[in-house]
Amino acid sequence: MRKVKGFTLIEMIVAIVVLGVLASIAVPRYLAVRDSAREAIKISAVNTVRTAVTMLYAQKREYPTNAEIAVLLTIGESAEHKQAEAASNGVKFPIGGEGNYSYIVKTFKDATCTKGQETALIDDKVKCVSGVTETTPTV
Repeated sequence: MRKVKGFTLIEMIVAIVVLGVLASIAVPRYLAVRDSAREAIKISAVNTVRTAVTMLYAQKREYPTNAEIAVLLTIGESAEHKQAEAASNGVKFPIGGEGNYSYIVKTFKDATCTKGQETALIDDKVKCVSGVTETTPTV
């Protein structure tokens, strides 16, 4: 009588259950890390724009526009790796990866970031930076 090599049905079921348990632990952790990374990128983008406003104000002694901020943040960048661009309501940062997602750092015309005082034109003077909105690609 020959002995057949291979796994029994029980061994296969146990292996699948173990893989399922590992996946149920790993997937939520991955999603939490991804969300944490997105929040860190948003905070970094706001701080980058705030620093740019401060630098430009120190140089010119007047508040910059969204266009001036975007120009400062894209110096030395190639066209395909553009870091920032001016938007009417803030400064837009592209997000790497699939799709055309981006963050817009909201800018305001007053020094206290009052609702209703958001910049509406690229050439509006920026006195306050607060918050981020995420844009999704249009199909």
